Amino acid sequence: MTEVIRREEILPGTVPSIKGIIIEVIKQKSKEGLAFVPLKTIYEKSERIVEAKNLKYKMDTFRNSIRGELNKHEANSKHPDNMSLFIRSSQRKGYYSLTDKGKRYEGR
Repeated sequence: MTEVIRREEILPGTVPSIKGIIIEVIKQKSKEGLAFVPLKTIYEKSERIVEAKNLKYKMDTFRNSIRGELNKHEANSKHPDNMSLFIRSSQRKGYYSLTDKGKRYEGR
């Protein structure tokens, strides 16, 4: 969450993207020792960030949007706009980590 706050200070009024929020949540959890973060945790932490920052997201479909971003930017996705930011765990369904590119992501 501190990264999201820092970016808003640099660009006031800029709303962080959903993928930026997801990346921040996964980075925070990996610092706590988790190799792969469960989808439920990504949902909950992302929603807390949105509420704490009073960001304008449509909350009744927010979890669908999170899933969409994870699927679109997953390393093996065939989506034409794929940025290969996330890795889906092969051993546990619904667990995600960051690719090297995801760890270096500098977008909003």
